[in-house]
Amino acid sequence: MIMAERKNNVIKFSKSNFHRKKYLIITGIVLVILLENCGVFEALMDDGHGRHIASGWAILPERKESADAVILAYDDINGEEIAFAIAEVGDKRKRIGSALNDPAYKRSGWKKEFQKELLPCNAKNISAWVFDTSTYKAFKLQNSQHAK
Repeated sequence: MIMAERKNNVIKFSKSNFHRKKYLIITGIVLVILLENCGVFEALMDDGHGRHIASGWAILPERKESADAVILAYDDINGEEIAFAIAEVGDKRKRIGSALNDPAYKRSGWKKEFQKELLPCNAKNISAWVFDTSTYKAFKLQNSQHAK
């Protein structure tokens, strides 16, 4: 079951999953949160100049194509996931297309550079979510990265 709660112009969605609730908070966007394998959040690197570089790959298996976008979110001190950046998908990832036996996934890579200042000091982990613009569904990618 998916529940939505609006507070201070922020919409918080939750999905119960084996007695755990998963949250993704986004201002002004309605998302349905589903759990499905749609890619991997592979790395979060520090460039040494006040910026992070997040990267991975993301697909939409239902549509059999690369994802439309990836939403990055941080865990706040209460364990809620707060969206803070959007990455475009389209970098070449030939190995993913080959591994999944589908050439449509060859451009499933994504990368997002962002200022460390976008993250509050209490941010714990960063997660990545595939976003399907035609259905307004978000799918959490495998792995999360520690916010440094």
